[in-house]
Amino acid sequence: HNPREASRMLLQAVDMARMGQTKLVEIAAANGIKDFKTSNLGFEDIQKFNPGELYYKVDVNNHKAGERYYADEKDVNGNPPKELLEHDKELAPYNYQVIDKK
Repeated sequence: HNPREASRMLLQAVDMARMGQTKLVEIAAANGIKDFKTSNLGFEDIQKFNPGELYYKVDVNNHKAGERYYADEKDVNGNPPKELLEHDKELAPYNYQVIDKK
């Protein structure tokens, strides 16, 4: 996957991890473990990890410094469709009124 698609996947992974943390809080409470806290990362926080388009920093093999990675493949190392980014914003927290319409 390209970096921008990877950032979408990272958000989904964080959402799954958050559900796992909720279960851990339940287990911790049942076993008398105190001060266990979950993280509060959301879509905008995850997008901070998005590196954007990648370019070669040095001359490597047949590529020159400054050339875009995967220049011949438009779908790689580019922006995901805006509709997917908007859809992702509705996943955390899950907004059934938007998601279930689709």
